[in-house]
Amino acid sequence: YTIWETKIQVEIIHTLLTRGLAKMYIMVKITTLYDVDDIYTLTVNITDLAGNSSDQTITFSVNRFGSTFMLKDEASKELVKNFYGNRIPDIKVSEINVNKLSAAKVSVIYDEDVTDLSEKQYEYQEKNNERKNWYEYEYTIKSDNFKNEGQYTVTVSSTNEFKQTISNRNAYKDKKIDRTCPISFEYDKTEPEVKITGVKDGEPYGETEKNVTIICNDVNIDAKTFEVLFDEKKQEVKADADSVKIESKITLKADGKDSNRKLEVVVYDKANNKTVKTVKDFSLNANWIVLLFHYNWPLLVGIGAALAVLAGLLIFLKNKKKKNAAE
Repeated sequence: YTIWETKIQVEIIHTLLTRGLAKMYIMVKITTLYDVDDIYTLTVNITDLAGNSSDQTITFSVNRFGSTFMLKDEASKELVKNFYGNRIPDIKVSEINVNKLSAAKVSVIYDEDVTDLSEKQYEYQEKNNERKNWYEYEYTIKSDNFKNEGQYTVTVSSTNEFKQTISNRNAYKDKKIDRTCPISFEYDKTEPEVKITGVKDGEPYGETEKNVTIICNDVNIDAKTFEVLFDEKKQEVKADADSVKIESKITLKADGKDSNRKLEVVVYDKANNKTVKTVKDFSLNANWIVLLFHYNWPLLVGIGAALAVLAGLLIFLKNKKKKNAAE
């Protein structure tokens, strides 16, 4: 007869032998499909013509495709999906196998160096399975293993009781099913660097227009997030960008407002580190008096001091002259 839409077929063959003895053969044909691998229980019951009966049960496993690996929690899934992260969580991996595992290992590749983690650096436990038709294991790779910025690849490998060794990187995969679970990511906690040239905090400028250059640097710069705001209004800017640098030039105009101007640049990297760079309280189209006092105040202070000394000298001479006349 047939079970599971012809995926499993059981065929009974018996041969009558001499002296009334019969030998029976049972052939179980299991289709080579990933979802048929499982633990099976086969029970055979036979009754002779006199009504005597006997039965026997055996349990066996079919495991041709090995383990299935998957990320266990949302934080781990989000990190691997985005690849970049500014905070690395504990990474949780689940492994399911038809057979019981006899050994497990976790290794980490960082800057092309491979490190096998000790049992103190990750947790490994068998999960309770009420159905008992497979075994599930959970690995927790602690975030302390990813302290330095850079790219990491995590490999979880195991050996089952039939000496089959497999990992999350080389598990079975075809067009219909993927039992692999590649784990690679980059840890980046450094904010982008932003430089603004052409205007400075608190400076008055006599021009009605001022050319400004903006340069953003980061190994994982995200050009899509680049924004420039002038007096809180987003500006349409053109930028030359690659994977590590954004450069943009913009012309600021007085537009009827001369003082207390504010230029703000906002940018993120792919790990969601944010930088906000601001230049504020500068003036455009400043008049000559403002420029004179701002840029030549040391000279003006010197002239004022000299005039004060001269005035004091004149008062002194005038008082002395009056005193001599009185005598």
